[in-house]
Amino acid sequence: MKKKNPVLFFLFKALLAFGLLSLPIKLLNVGYANFYCKLSNSLFGTFQGTGFAKFTIANPPSMVYIVVGNTAQKNADGTYKAATSRIKIRYRGYIPLILFLSLVLASRSSRKRKLFSSLVGFAILSGFAMFNQWIQLVYMCEQNEWLSLFDFTPGSQKRIEFLNENVANYNGTTMIVVIVTWFLTTFRKSDLEKLRG
Repeated sequence: MKKKNPVLFFLFKALLAFGLLSLPIKLLNVGYANFYCKLSNSLFGTFQGTGFAKFTIANPPSMVYIVVGNTAQKNADGTYKAATSRIKIRYRGYIPLILFLSLVLASRSSRKRKLFSSLVGFAILSGFAMFNQWIQLVYMCEQNEWLSLFDFTPGSQKRIEFLNENVANYNGTTMIVVIVTWFLTTFRKSDLEKLRG
């Protein structure tokens, strides 16, 4: 009887898991959107002393609405002028996360190791998503200098624009982080020695 090709079998399991998890299931989409907004609001609700940011679920829930303002710029009626933006969190956080989980589930490792990999990977990828969110917030302030939350020099403007374009909004960078995280959290030295034969 012909043996299964381990590489093809792994790819089949990973693609199957990814296909199922990436289905537009409202419960998962809304659940992740709530998590993203709560984490973002707790980390960036106030920043740079007088700056504030508010994250709310948009429609559809794969989008999040962002409002950024400065409490030092209060209007006579008690409101604040604010900069607004939207972000597709499905691609910033949800898709990378389910891709990572699909790779973990398809890997030939114990349930205990898969659980460990999933928890650590979830923390790392959530942290990376928040790092990208911070870049976007700073970029919003750079694009709306009237917010007066950062003092930008020509050099710092170029750096934040580069990071926003090539890190925060570039899927290639995120996919590299996913693969590296999966590799580091799933495989052990003994596994690599087995591969060498």
